[in-house]
Amino acid sequence: MRKKIMGLLNRFYSNYIDGNRLMQAVLAIGTCAIVFLTLWLTGGLALFGGWFGLDWAWLRSPLAG
Repeated sequence: MRKKIMGLLNRFYSNYIDGNRLMQAVLAIGTCAIVFLTLWLTGGLALFGGWFGLDWAWLRSPLAG
């Protein structure tokens, strides 16, 4: 099962991502957005902001209360 999924991912990458600068940029921006959203929802951004004395309301997670 793992080899089948890896084969599908490798085929997808070689067909659509490899050598295509636009798709590489879209993939990079999407990855950064997912990481940023995860940090925000888990309270990581507020933690990092606290280290630098930033108490901005948008850094606080809506899930943490």
